[in-house]
Parts: sequence; structure tokens; C-alpha cells
Amino acid sequence: MKTAHSTKTRARQPEANPSASEELTYEDVLRIVGSWPLTLRAALARDILNMPTDEAERAERRRNALAKLRGFLKTDEPPPSDEQVKQWLDERRMEKYG
Repeated sequence: MKTAHSTKTRARQPEANPSASEELTYEDVLRIVGSWPLTLRAALARDILNMPTDEAERAERRRNALAKLRGFLKTDEPPPSDEQVKQWLDERRMEKYG
């Protein structure tokens, strides 16, 4: 996630996906960030709080949105037959292309 502050940061930044031997612990991160100026720490906190939610929450929101859409489309009528759909398409083509 690129932020306005990322280009100004001079502190050591780990790779996006460090290998297991290079992985930083929570305490390592606190020590590194603790050495930063207060304004940079505050900017990092804001950026973290504005990060997208985790995948499980996004998936749940998508499921909820899909359920709402299904509700909008639901009717008491039976679904159209293939022949009805074909007729509608033919009528639309006649309107559009004459």
C-alpha cells in the first residue's frame, strides 16, 4: 500500500514478503518504529488503520451484497422459458436494428 509518507521514510523497511530467517517480530517492529519521529509514527498508525480489512471480512460483505441482489431480483413469477427469452432478444434486435 503506497502512502504519502512512504517516500519520506528513511528507516529500515523489510521486504513485502521476507524469508523466514529475515522475518521481523512484533517487538522488532516496535523497536524500529519507536525510533521514528512522532509525526512519522502517527502517519504509520493512520495508514494501518486505513488498510483494507482482511479477506474474510471482504468475503462476508460480498456474500451479503449478493444476498441483497438476489432479493431485488426475486419475484413470485416463474422464470422465463428459453423460448420467451429468445423472443425478447429477437424483439430487442428488431427495435435496435430495424
